[in-house]
Amino acid sequence: VAPTSTYVEFLEYRNGSMQQVWLTEDSSVFERADRPIAGDFDNDGQVEAAVVGITNLTVLNLANGAIEAVVDFRPEGANNDRGYGWFGAEDMFGDAKFEFLLVADFFNHMEMMSKR
Repeated sequence: VAPTSTYVEFLEYRNGSMQQVWLTEDSSVFERADRPIAGDFDNDGQVEAAVVGITNLTVLNLANGAIEAVVDFRPEGANNDRGYGWFGAEDMFGDAKFEFLLVADFFNHMEMMSKR
């Protein structure tokens, strides 16, 4: 993921070099997307990738790059909504579905996002 891009590219190391697996189309949901994490976040047996853009979280199918979900996390009343900071996922409720956690260190907000 390139921090100034509007796309996401998945590469893997094969035969001594990096090879492109997929490349998403340009989209504003990927503006300044970074901090990718991967896992089976919804317990469907498929691995997803999640990236945080400047104002949203995007979940992609890791096999083909298809967008599975986009969540806008602009907090009401915040003077800014940039998601710079710590980003991770954890099964907070023990139901094998992961919640995404974002603790912004650039502006004053923290989010827990879940696909229910």
